[in-house]
Amino acid sequence: MRPTRADTLYGSRDNRSFLERNNIRFSGKPLGRPAKITPENKEVMKRLKAQRRQEYRERIPIEGKFGQGKYGYRLNHI
Repeated sequence: MRPTRADTLYGSRDNRSFLERNNIRFSGKPLGRPAKITPENKEVMKRLKAQRRQEYRERIPIEGKFGQGKYGYRLNHI
């Protein structure tokens, strides 16, 4: 089973705490100031950025289907 992920739309503090309580991974940027890149954490930061980018790319077809349902099948008028 694939892990459940939340889109970046749900990035508020309240939503993030709900996602954490329900073991749903948030695929957006972390809150607060960006961490300072040092030689020790450079690879980790690079890997986290690539992971966020990959998760965002996985969401594109899903968001496209939402748009197709809303505008292609006129479900936004219900």
